Amino acid sequence: MIAAFELDRYARDLREGRTRPWAIVVSAGALAAAGGGLFIYLRGLRRVMGGAHFQKWQLAVILAVLLIAAVMAWATRTAPAFFAAGLSVLCGAELLYQWHALNRTYSPTAFFPETPILRFLHDQAGTFRVAGRGPVLFPSTNVFARLEDIRTHDALERRDYVQFLDRTCGYPYDDYFKKLQNLDAPALDFLNVRYVLAEAGSAAPGPRWREVYAGSDGTVFENGHVLARAFAPRRVRRVPHPPHRPWPVLEAARAFGHAFDEVIAAADWSDTAWVLDEGAGEIANPPVEIADYRERTNAASFSTRVDGGEPAYAVLSLVQDGGWSARDESGRRLITFLANGPFLAVRLEPGTRRVLLTYRPPGLGVGSFVSAATLLTLVAIAAARRARTR
Repeated sequence: MIAAFELDRYARDLREGRTRPWAIVVSAGALAAAGGGLFIYLRGLRRVMGGAHFQKWQLAVILAVLLIAAVMAWATRTAPAFFAAGLSVLCGAELLYQWHALNRTYSPTAFFPETPILRFLHDQAGTFRVAGRGPVLFPSTNVFARLEDIRTHDALERRDYVQFLDRTCGYPYDDYFKKLQNLDAPALDFLNVRYVLAEAGSAAPGPRWREVYAGSDGTVFENGHVLARAFAPRRVRRVPHPPHRPWPVLEAARAFGHAFDEVIAAADWSDTAWVLDEGAGEIANPPVEIADYRERTNAASFSTRVDGGEPAYAVLSLVQDGGWSARDESGRRLITFLANGPFLAVRLEPGTRRVLLTYRPPGLGVGSFVSAATLLTLVAIAAARRARTR
């Protein structure tokens, strides 16, 4: 909007004598007169519909802005560049004021106040995810309630994750208001869904759920078969890589091929995990103890102990788009894989160690390099032009 004023053109015309600063003063006066005239003309309508105080204040703001613009135009008539800069700041301040008056910022508690059902969930220990039934918790609004929901409502959601959710739990990703059709699906165990929120008086979704909270604001059911965010399956079924696999993998279902049908049909997710790895066939996963799982923004960690002399696999219900990497406490890199479709698996060497996971968007390095190269090129071009001008 500010660019539409073409202030650079005005400054150039003023320097070359094609316009005069009094034109800005006259224009500001004309606009002020038009605003005042409209305010007087609408006085009868204000008596019927109200809003007199708001309109008076808006008129005062507009007149003040026009007066400041006229004074700046006359005071900087010999330095038009200062007028262009000052008017840009003035317009920005006026737009910011108008935005704040019409679109106030509110506390997240106005969306999800600390109701008894939320207090109950916030008091629960450990790391867990939730799901909602009906209108109790709409996808994406869970962030205001400080709950991690497995459902998504995002134009940029990962297709392979939503495809996994649809194939295992019934979550049609073509619908705008998407709902989980099977809240008793075994895949919810793997996805670390410990609680389901439902309307007051609702029945349990299935035999694996028991009621742990009931109130006028809703009902909470707890999953008795839920798996930890990071766990070690008893067996690992290795799936060969596709011949020419892109990285990051954009469609995990296609990468797993026919094995993806076996993944979505799983009934006991603690028993078998499908891992995209070299070789093929099913192997027994050595006994692994996983404890002290912690998670923060773009990072996670947990302690492990692998018994025996063979490496083991840890599977996590974290979507792997190529951004997750793993290291041990000494900084040595650990190999990561895709597991159960679009999720993360880490190979653990024998012994006790701390696994540190970090996330960086796959395109961040390339994007930063392109941005830096573009900036350096522009600086070089500007320096070359300045040298030629001299």
